[in-house]
Amino acid sequence: KPAITIPAIKECSNTYGTTCVKSTADSVEVNCFVRDSRPAVKLSWTIRTHGGDRILPSNYINFTTNNVTYTSHVTATFSFGESSVLSLLVCRANSVPLNLVEEEKDVLVEKEIDYNSLANPIRIYLKIHSPMNLSCTDLRLKLVVWKWSPQQDPFETLYVSIFEKSNHTKISNKEYKLGDEGSLSLQNTLVEHEGLYACVYDNGVSGGIVLYDVLVMVDPTPVFPFIDGCNHQQYCVLEKQPQDVLTCSVLGIRPKVALEWRAFREETVIDFTPHPLTVTQMGDLYDISLTVNFDFTLTTQNKVTVECRAVGENAELFSLSTKIDLLFPNVLPTEQKSYTITITIMAVLVTMLSMIIITAVVVMICRIRARKMKMKRFKRGDTENEGTAMMENDYSEKAEAFIGQLKSKYEIFYDSVQPIPYIKDRMYCVDKVFVEGGIEYMTGISGGKAQWGKLSSYQELVKESCLKTKRQILEGEPGYGKSTLTLQLLYDWCKSLSTSPLKKVDVIIYLRLRQLGGVKSIFSAIRQFILPRIQI
Repeated sequence: KPAITIPAIKECSNTYGTTCVKSTADSVEVNCFVRDSRPAVKLSWTIRTHGGDRILPSNYINFTTNNVTYTSHVTATFSFGESSVLSLLVCRANSVPLNLVEEEKDVLVEKEIDYNSLANPIRIYLKIHSPMNLSCTDLRLKLVVWKWSPQQDPFETLYVSIFEKSNHTKISNKEYKLGDEGSLSLQNTLVEHEGLYACVYDNGVSGGIVLYDVLVMVDPTPVFPFIDGCNHQQYCVLEKQPQDVLTCSVLGIRPKVALEWRAFREETVIDFTPHPLTVTQMGDLYDISLTVNFDFTLTTQNKVTVECRAVGENAELFSLSTKIDLLFPNVLPTEQKSYTITITIMAVLVTMLSMIIITAVVVMICRIRARKMKMKRFKRGDTENEGTAMMENDYSEKAEAFIGQLKSKYEIFYDSVQPIPYIKDRMYCVDKVFVEGGIEYMTGISGGKAQWGKLSSYQELVKESCLKTKRQILEGEPGYGKSTLTLQLLYDWCKSLSTSPLKKVDVIIYLRLRQLGGVKSIFSAIRQFILPRIQI
């Protein structure tokens, strides 16, 4: 009985488990032998197919060196057919007496080919940490080899599998699993698993290749474009000049995307001049930023909605978009300009009428100069009364224009409320989304602890009974509705609601504290942020 009881294969290119693998571009010579047996073992080569084994022409010899034991050797030359890419060759020991050796030993012959030239990759995007499952074609599979090429490197073998009725040989890999139907699976896909995956299959008669291009996706943090100047806890409104700069970024994304600024409505006339896209790689992820200069001078609007979105290749994977409103305090909307022009024309007419009246009075005074001093004083008194009335009328018109401008400005604020963060398709009037919650107010301090009472309505905040001090502080956690409550009070005043205590208030000044850095006075803040075009 020989020391090695399995027929031996010479010159394996690779060995996976007990499976010998040879690679060849055209043809290959295979050699099989059994040493030190008595009697000599008859050996032959066959090709295994799904229809059975087919004899391969081969050369068999045996010889002895000591006239006691024999060495048996068989050689064959194998060439691939046109449609075959894998073949399983079997070295068989025929009519073995007394079970001296096992009956067969197989060798897998793989055709050396350029996978990219034979198959177009099927691109698959997988989110990081998600499972991966790649199927191979089902042609009564007998032979399957899975290969992987990361980052355009040479292909390395993941699995060599031989499917037989009585035996299923599966060469395992540390992370991947092979299904009984030949599919390759991975439970936790990471960036390091990106690359080309090739399934090479054959059933002994014909075969082929299935090629996958696997890319791993990582959502950015946050999961939307981030706009400089916005905190994104609520719908963002930025005050800008008609010629200014905007920057948006996506952070920690994979694969890379391009960014674009555009007007949300097609009819909006605004020009964007983009700077070069900035891409910074942080390990496997990318930070992408786009800065643009915009020009909004060819319009009479004082508010416009713009959008930063992902475009180009890979953009459809993420659907990234952020919309914001730009406010231009130094631009009056068309209707306000018309109103201002009307007021100006009225003022000119009133001035001209006043000059005519004054001229007529002067003429009358000249004609009655000879009258008595009493009549002169009477006429002079009438003239002074008329001048006083005209001054009062002029003051009233300025106050009315001032209040009108305030209400127009506040309308922009309370009409641009976004109730749900990150969903920016629509803006709502505060009156549609305001929900009254519980409000407590500090009634005093007892024993070193604040004492609290409850308000029945938010309108009590502005009743005379509550306005006992010049300063009131409204406290609450982020997102509890402090800004929304303030906008609701502005809405009540602008609409002169009959139920609101503010209906009797002549003027309300609304300033955001974050705007007041470096502003020297309330008067300057009003001129800068609310009414820059009005003389006050």
